Amino acid sequence: MYNIDNIFREVEPLLNFIGLKIPEIPITFLDEQDWENFLCKRNIKEAEGAFVPKDCHVYLQRDNFSLPVFVHEYFGHGLFMRNSDMGKKIISLEEELERTNDANVKEKLNQLFNKNIMIYESFAVWMEDFLLRDNKYELLNKRLEKISRDNPEVYENYLKLKKFEKEKGPMSLLLKLGFSRDLDNSLILKISEENLREEMDKIKLIILYGSKEKRGDIDLLAVYDDNCNNLEKHHFLGEVDITRITEKELIHRLGLFDIEVTEPILNGEIIKGNEEQFFSLRNIIEKSEINDKTLFYNMIKSAEMYNHGLYFLNKARFERNESLICTLSGLDIIKGSISDRNDFESVDLLYSLVDFSYGFSYLSTLNRLKEGQKIIRLSNILSNPINEQEFMLRRTLDYVKGVKSEDVKLSYFKTKNISNYLYNLLMEL
Repeated sequence: MYNIDNIFREVEPLLNFIGLKIPEIPITFLDEQDWENFLCKRNIKEAEGAFVPKDCHVYLQRDNFSLPVFVHEYFGHGLFMRNSDMGKKIISLEEELERTNDANVKEKLNQLFNKNIMIYESFAVWMEDFLLRDNKYELLNKRLEKISRDNPEVYENYLKLKKFEKEKGPMSLLLKLGFSRDLDNSLILKISEENLREEMDKIKLIILYGSKEKRGDIDLLAVYDDNCNNLEKHHFLGEVDITRITEKELIHRLGLFDIEVTEPILNGEIIKGNEEQFFSLRNIIEKSEINDKTLFYNMIKSAEMYNHGLYFLNKARFERNESLICTLSGLDIIKGSISDRNDFESVDLLYSLVDFSYGFSYLSTLNRLKEGQKIIRLSNILSNPINEQEFMLRRTLDYVKGVKSEDVKLSYFKTKNISNYLYNLLMEL
């Protein structure tokens, strides 16, 4: 039988590399008869090991210990439950059910767990792969062959996770699965390297900015050499948003008080690059003049973001209509307008919201510039809004945040109302 402490020592460097720690989870080893009783009590037909979310407890067979099974249960399920947003929700519901014995809570828990069972299991298989692939390859290979035979759907989903890891890196995978964003700068740099890879030697500065909340996105500004042409402006992972810009363009836009670049320079912290150069960029903002050119620029940027957001809003509406028409094509009568259906999932609808929030940001900048302010921080606008566009900016960003955290539903009508409000403000200029 393996020594658990030795296993911990072997895997700890790998876990540290992706920002995780060995969880403190109780382990119970059961003899053959006790194992049979354990499975029978929980209506489990067959299992090599078990993780019980209710009390975050691992149960294993004493006389049939398997290293991959231990890694699957202890690190796969254990880390998922302790560190991911979904796992924490499940544990919270388990605790609530224990206190209240409420049938509605039980139903909600069952629905949540069943909805996420595939990712729960396939992540545990991926964790076996990640922790054992280097030193226990043959053992891992036999285990994966068994899973592919016994649980082909889990195996297929594991392959998808492995493909994502290969393309984006292990830390980006954890972020995608809702693991904690409470990361230090060295780990943020690793995420940057995973996403930008061969571009890293062309980047002079990487700046972390934004809310930096544990459930929030990771916002990065990457400043490239001026000889880098045809840069794709944004790199969206969903959980990691990277804005790419050359140093020349950055300096130009700082002089125009463009809040997309002034925000990271004024409120960000350097992840890669020269600190002296980073702080010198702030001087550009302070020394720039407020004039007709800068005011006109911010007005035009607001209008551009409105039009950009409107494109995505209409695209989302069109795709929704097409989907519903296909779904309902067999019906003789369709009551009501399909385009008026309210709540639906659409990444384009979310993109439109983000663009509208930028529209309000540029309008807010425009008005504060008119009052003579040069140092304009988003945090100050949100904490102390002074006009309509600033209040709408705060509401829109709160809405985006709620949608991303799945606390509120994405609504076409609400997004359309936000776009109308922005349009009316622009018409008043």
